[in-house]
Amino acid sequence: MILVTVGTQLPFERLVKAVDDWAITNQYFDIVFQVGKSSYQPRVGKKYDFLAVDEMDDLVAKAKIIVSHAGTGTIFNCLSIGKPMVMLPRRFKYDEHRNDHQWQTFLAFKEMPGIYAAEEEDEVARRIEDALLEKSYESKIGAYADEELLDFLRAEINFV
Repeated sequence: MILVTVGTQLPFERLVKAVDDWAITNQYFDIVFQVGKSSYQPRVGKKYDFLAVDEMDDLVAKAKIIVSHAGTGTIFNCLSIGKPMVMLPRRFKYDEHRNDHQWQTFLAFKEMPGIYAAEEEDEVARRIEDALLEKSYESKIGAYADEELLDFLRAEINFV
């Protein structure tokens, strides 16, 4: 199963349409879309506007790959559990966000193992194909912050 998620803040029709087109072309119907408040509705698979945290966690665990915007929560989740992720950032130039912070996030993470980065929607299909071929990879980050970082933060903000 492929899980497509656009997060909870904004729709991301460019991403959803690119994956939907790929799924139809490839007759791949084992797909779940979390689309937010979107006017574009996928033609295949299951579709949800939003999912509860436990439902999303369950789908992430079951998914072969995740296809997502460049949201840090999804990125860190995928990296920490070793789940391949196709990432397409929302762009300010397409009026998809209020600034280009997702582009900056994309640039920071695009070379990490397990991340299949698509700069534009016409690259999404190829990146899905690449990610589906991924057998496994060793996660480079843990599920929790490093103790040294936590000690530094505690000292800086006087948190006990």
